[in-house]
Amino acid sequence: MFESVKRQWREARAARLKEEFADASRRIGALSEEAAEHFGRALDYASNHWLETHGPVKECSEQFRRVVAKELRSQAKQRYARDIGASYALAFFSFHVEASCLPGEDANFVYVLTGQAISSATELIQKLAGKP
Repeated sequence: MFESVKRQWREARAARLKEEFADASRRIGALSEEAAEHFGRALDYASNHWLETHGPVKECSEQFRRVVAKELRSQAKQRYARDIGASYALAFFSFHVEASCLPGEDANFVYVLTGQAISSATELIQKLAGKP
């Protein structure tokens, strides 16, 4: 019974994460050009730093990913007033990390779309830097 309740709670958290992701996606679309550039650069940096330091997200322990997702959210909140673009990048990366720990279609949806956003940010930064 406890496992059933735990799974239901985690699926509910995934549904809430999907709502938060959708809200953040709408807000990112309204960022200024400068803030959008900060978003792309910060998201690219966060994902590259993670890969270099820890390897692929899903290969890290679930407990570690949960702790990191909380810390990323905390950092995003702290940066919001100073650099909204970087703040949203940290939030997006936290969505990616947290979704990797949760079951269900909603979590998979968030994980896949944040992964695509990370890839797009990386490609954009490479184009801006003149790399193939």
